[in-house]
Amino acid sequence: MRLSILIAIVAVGVGIALAIRNGGVPDSPTEISNANLSVDRRGSQGEGRPGNPDTLRPVKTFTVKEKTNGIDVVLPATIEASREAILSFDIPGKLISLNVEASDRVAQGDVIARIDAQDLENSVAEAKANLARANSDYQRALRLAEREAIAVSQVEARKASRDIAQASFATAKKRLEDATLRAPFDGVIADVSVEQFQTVGANQAIVILQTSGVAATANLPADLVIFRPQYEPSDPVVQLDALPDTEFQGEFLEASSVADEATQTYKVSFLFTPSEGLLVLPGMTATVRTRLLFRDDTARIAPKGVEVPVASIISVGDGQFVWLYDPDTMRLKRQDVTVAEGVGSFVSVTKGLAEGDLIVAAGGATLGDGMAVRPWNGK
Repeated sequence: MRLSILIAIVAVGVGIALAIRNGGVPDSPTEISNANLSVDRRGSQGEGRPGNPDTLRPVKTFTVKEKTNGIDVVLPATIEASREAILSFDIPGKLISLNVEASDRVAQGDVIARIDAQDLENSVAEAKANLARANSDYQRALRLAEREAIAVSQVEARKASRDIAQASFATAKKRLEDATLRAPFDGVIADVSVEQFQTVGANQAIVILQTSGVAATANLPADLVIFRPQYEPSDPVVQLDALPDTEFQGEFLEASSVADEATQTYKVSFLFTPSEGLLVLPGMTATVRTRLLFRDDTARIAPKGVEVPVASIISVGDGQFVWLYDPDTMRLKRQDVTVAEGVGSFVSVTKGLAEGDLIVAAGGATLGDGMAVRPWNGK
């Protein structure tokens, strides 16, 4: 009881003291209460610097920088092989040798599989003998023709027979070579579609071979594709969703000129090489970050001004604003801005901010004008 009376006396004393400092003695307990209330409010939304910054709400800040001649884009992507081939035999036969399994690495020229070639070897031997006989007949005809002991038509007939035998021999050798399936380039076996000793048909898929290098394929909207001759992707970075803490340096590979029927976007691919010890496969998901650097006459797509994070912009009705942070008073001030249309994690502000301004980078929807805050240092 005594403690409650003491607290009340102290509160009244503080109120009277404040009132005297402001030019008079309060006329009623209501004025004393209002004086106490003003003391509480000054800690969060007053004009001066707050007393203990450690008790203030932390906010992430961003120093406004001048807009460069480009825009940053962040694109969801899917991993694809930079090169892929479905390998098959040109001729049918029984599979007598299958030398690879899925995920095996192969070099160009390595033997992937073989089919039974006994009949083909016999055909080569027969064609070789036929060629030797036809060539001998033709050479004999040439010697006879020198003595005019044979008709010209017979010489030409034997030459034609020799040429036919030569073509048959080449065809037989080609079929024999086709009985061995070799890797056309260095890569990784992505899939094996057959079993050893299986009879396979001509052009039946045996394995799928992919390059060890992979590409992150993303979709660009038409409003960026239309300006493609005016910019070049710069410093692309690929971040796998399965490995979010690691970034891989990418390289622009190609852009499609055919739109996706469903999304009306256009594919762009970025080549990258995973680190040793990682198995990055087609179908995995990723994020591509790149900066599109524009050449001349780019005001429409990359307007001049300053650049701020998208998350710093707060929309109210038809207007937009950011929170300016004053490091001297540690208080916020609402600043209306004009934002240009853009794509990516940063946008251009053409009016309302200047280079060097300090603003709240994110989370501004729950802040208020005049609120005292402290910069968040990540701790």
